[in-house]
Amino acid sequence: MLKNLKKILKGKLLKKDQINLDLLPLDFIPLNYLQLNPDVALSSINPVVHYILHGISEGRIYKYSINADLNSKEHNKTIIALIGHPACGKSALLEQFKCNRSICDMDKVFLEVGIKPDVFDVMRWFENIKSNVDIISISNITEILENLYLYKYFFNKKIHFLYIKRPLSKIDKYMKIINSDNMKHAKPDDISKFYEFYDEKYTRLADSVIFYDGSDIGYLANLVNLNFNKVQLNN
Repeated sequence: MLKNLKKILKGKLLKKDQINLDLLPLDFIPLNYLQLNPDVALSSINPVVHYILHGISEGRIYKYSINADLNSKEHNKTIIALIGHPACGKSALLEQFKCNRSICDMDKVFLEVGIKPDVFDVMRWFENIKSNVDIISISNITEILENLYLYKYFFNKKIHFLYIKRPLSKIDKYMKIINSDNMKHAKPDDISKFYEFYDEKYTRLADSVIFYDGSDIGYLANLVNLNFNKVQLNN
């Protein structure tokens, strides 16, 4: 295996003697790492180099995992899926919980690297990460949001949609630069209509709602944590 890895590294960004191959797991497969980390696939860095220099410290997933114990607590847990308007606090919550956004934030995984995932991409993404995360953040793009919602109900997946609802007055400046469903740079007159459209959609899809004024992310994190515990008790 080491011989093959040296061939992989040859002519790449770093010489093989500049990284410690002993840090590489024996079951590491470069192709799997790229499939599980689309942002790495779109970059020019070698997957082996990336994993050793960045992936380990970032807690990146490098292999497809199958939980053999179907009755385990981890297998049966319900994942909290955050939904809400731009600037509702989803990203801040992930950081508050010290979550790896490159894994559990759909915008980070797909949209920020130029990928608009179809329903199969969404399914694969969720199946690959569900045993490693408790909370995920869902894109505001309607098609993507509803793909996961349909996947949840058609396949009976344990996903709890939690709507983080902030008042329009707190996020109107962010709504002006919203970029979803091919609707870009909303005019001031359209902001209220935009907000109401998505509020109706989030409310319809949500399993529960938390109202947040944006003043204290720690307070919001406590509410989300209570919500998570309640969901697991009812699991």
